Amino acid sequence: MSLSARLLHTRWVVRAPIVVFRAHLGFVFGGRMLLLEHVGRSSGEPRYVVLEAVERPSPDRVVIASGFGRTSQWFKNLQADPNCHVSIGRRHRVPAVA
Repeated sequence: MSLSARLLHTRWVVRAPIVVFRAHLGFVFGGRMLLLEHVGRSSGEPRYVVLEAVERPSPDRVVIASGFGRTSQWFKNLQADPNCHVSIGRRHRVPAVA
């Protein structure tokens, strides 16, 4: 397994951008990444994931990429409850619907 593949399986590396967004510093990603805050479908607890914005058809719409597709937990959580919050660029915790 390559170094980059091992890093993607290291929890603190993958979760580090969440800390950046929660500190209101998401602008350092230049709008290329976004923080999605959603609710766990079983726990009801807030959950956070940083995703890649692959397209911005309008200022209020973002198309995101999912490396694990429909099996991602955040995807399943949004299917159960599409209400969420999004932080991208200088915008922080904007209410959204998936």
